[in-house]
Amino acid sequence: MAHYHNRLRTYIVLFISLMGTSTLAQSSYSTDTAYVSAMLRKGEAIETQNVEKAIEYYQKGHATAKAVAFTKGYFEAVRLLTFAYNGAGRHEEARQLALEALARAESDTAKRYRMIVHTALAITASNQGDTKEAIRQYEQAANYVRLLGRRDNEAVIYNNMGVICERQHLYEQALSFYKKSLAIVQKLPNSTYDIAGTLFNIGTVYSDQEKVGPSIAYTLRAIGMLDPARDFNRLIPMYNNLGITYRNINKFDSCFYYLNKAL
Repeated sequence: MAHYHNRLRTYIVLFISLMGTSTLAQSSYSTDTAYVSAMLRKGEAIETQNVEKAIEYYQKGHATAKAVAFTKGYFEAVRLLTFAYNGAGRHEEARQLALEALARAESDTAKRYRMIVHTALAITASNQGDTKEAIRQYEQAANYVRLLGRRDNEAVIYNNMGVICERQHLYEQALSFYKKSLAIVQKLPNSTYDIAGTLFNIGTVYSDQEKVGPSIAYTLRAIGMLDPARDFNRLIPMYNNLGITYRNINKFDSCFYYLNKAL
């Protein structure tokens, strides 16, 4: 009987010891995850004023999240850090970080993490002038966003793809992506500004192609969706674009009318 009690006591002590270790580990993990979140928020607070200092905060958060296997914090750090690297012109660092993160994302079941990484790779490729790769990565991101049911984000991705193609004078591709974006936002609630912006984007592409009729038509549709008093800042580039378009076809009355509205 004495031997039994000794064994039981040993077991209880061991059990308490393990419980204590688990509690301490959980406490340490909570401290680490709080630290990661704090570093990322500090970086966000100063990024527009001091991107290099923001990068330092993001790097600290990223390193800790990686060390303690804080998956959510890790991918949030990747998202912020790759964007900041690109903003600072450190594109290759952004690419290497995103590629490392892609390997992790592919071993995880969360679609959101893959969407984050493919978006980071797309932005980086665009900044490096690799249009083909940027489009390829955005298409991957759009697929995961679609699977997540976030049509609003899918529309944003198509819009970004349109911008990339327009800058490279790939006008037909740009129109295709803008119109995909338009088809989505037209079905979303509270999307007046998104619809107007996309209509205007389509109008500018037609203007670049010197297709005056469609350019004017899409731009006027965009203007018609906005309130002249409330949305004046959004309307200024539209008025200017219309004024220049009318000037190019020698319709000077309309040209002066819209250019004056932009003043």
